[in-house]
Amino acid sequence: MQSGNVNINFANVSTSGVTLTTPLPPSAVGTLPGTFQIANNLAFEITTTASITAPIQVCFNVPNGTAPTLLSFTLLKVMHAENGQLVDRTSSRNFNTRTICAQTNSLSPFAVAEEVDETLPSISGRVTDHAGTGVDGVVIHLSGTLDQLTTTGEDGSYSFVNLTPDGDYSVSPNAPGDFVSPSSALFNGLSGNQTADFIAVDLPTVKFASELTQVSENGGTALVNVLRPSGTTGQVSVSYATSDDSAKAGIDYVSTSGSLTFPDGVSSASILIPLINNSTLDGERLFQVSLTNPTDGLAIALPNPTTVSIFDDEGSTPTASGLGKTVTLGNVSVTYTNISVAGLTLAVTIDPNSVASAPNGYTITGPAYEVSTSATYTAPVNVCISLPSITDATTFSHLKILHGETDSNNQPVLVDRTTGLDFANHAVCSSVSSLSAFVIAQANSPISARVSVSGLVTTLAGLPVSGATITLSGAESGFSVTDNQGHYSFPNLATNTSYTVTPSLVNYSFTPGSRTFSLIANKLDADFLAISNAVPSANPIDNATFFVRQHYLDFLGREPDASGLAFWTNEITSCG
Repeated sequence: MQSGNVNINFANVSTSGVTLTTPLPPSAVGTLPGTFQIANNLAFEITTTASITAPIQVCFNVPNGTAPTLLSFTLLKVMHAENGQLVDRTSSRNFNTRTICAQTNSLSPFAVAEEVDETLPSISGRVTDHAGTGVDGVVIHLSGTLDQLTTTGEDGSYSFVNLTPDGDYSVSPNAPGDFVSPSSALFNGLSGNQTADFIAVDLPTVKFASELTQVSENGGTALVNVLRPSGTTGQVSVSYATSDDSAKAGIDYVSTSGSLTFPDGVSSASILIPLINNSTLDGERLFQVSLTNPTDGLAIALPNPTTVSIFDDEGSTPTASGLGKTVTLGNVSVTYTNISVAGLTLAVTIDPNSVASAPNGYTITGPAYEVSTSATYTAPVNVCISLPSITDATTFSHLKILHGETDSNNQPVLVDRTTGLDFANHAVCSSVSSLSAFVIAQANSPISARVSVSGLVTTLAGLPVSGATITLSGAESGFSVTDNQGHYSFPNLATNTSYTVTPSLVNYSFTPGSRTFSLIANKLDADFLAISNAVPSANPIDNATFFVRQHYLDFLGREPDASGLAFWTNEITSCG
């Protein structure tokens, strides 16, 4: 596992758990042997609740400013706390990747230590306040012949060792919110062990109230608070501006900048950033707000910048019980065959490449969504994804919905479950037996411009009507029968021509009586209302198509396939 600058590899994990890496002050690690010192405060307490098997490999990524030469890097060691002692457990070093590793049988404090060559010059010192108390956490920058960074410890001390003799160096502290005197120390022709001490004096500061502000996209505005924690005397001001991260100005929020003024006696102020609500399921998005250009005598303290997190408001919706229930979550719609127990349907955006590899002939393009529900439902489930940003008909015709499933070896796979495309409404639809991940992909090979026509036949009360004969006429002809959900379809039809679809069923009339349209893309909404006649005129079983379908259901337990339905209907009809 990777945690910041630390990578931990266990030989085996028999029971999963949580592994934590906590930075430690150098003084908490223990007494270093001989002439070692901890390099750039690289000290950590590492623990885990998992059941593990040794050996354990712990690797550290050494920052570029620490041990910047091959010679100084070879002097680094990984020390491990064992029975009250710090023991050298270094197993490997790689200067090119700036990685140093240790191998141990247990976890406890680790530290990257640098062996001091006392024949080489060094620069050390302390950063203190006006009372002489050490100031920790101050970043010290060494520049010149060598370039390094270190951070003051708990007592304000720092050091740079194993430096190049006769080199020219500058030491500069960086303490946000403090005025540091002197601002730097210069050493030309360095020799021996030199000292550079600094005094940090508090300045009046402004700072963001928190590192993170969380808002819902339907909240209208994000309110970011800025504090003046070190006194309220006098009027001060500071500039602010937003910048994009995963949230984009003009799409998720309105780019905002300006000057924030604190009148005398005022300790806090707020930045208002307008949010842009949408109907797209786009998950959490982030942007930053930065403070700059404080007035004279004012400093900007950390954190700076701060992050604003925009939460999606389309991610969940109650799902009532009943037949043919459709719920909409932003640009994702889910239609259930039947909900027997109500619940909540959820959809969250996910990394399109996190589910499984694309099947041969497909390229994953995204977006992707994890869809789940606490409701009890009956399959199949139709899931449609609206993609209004794709306006090119050819590109749209190649889109597919891949569904996350498992293969015979229980490995994750993506399966094409696309049932239709509706370019007019920019919708791609699928039919699945369970809910999981849905990933938009593009078929790599050109696809023949063959599309489908489908629809539902229902009563005025919204109940499905099964057994209705649907006749297709036009450039191609055929007929279908509605299934138990009132659904019918005509797949693989030629485009750029006109078709007419006409329903019929004994003892019913239909509104409209037929539908005629020019087919450019998939037509998925050729629906009809069936109105029962007040006085029955015939027995439905006397209809050949109805008769054949009923026998399929009674004796084979399934809907008839198109060719079988056509064959047996024709056989019965030809017998008179």
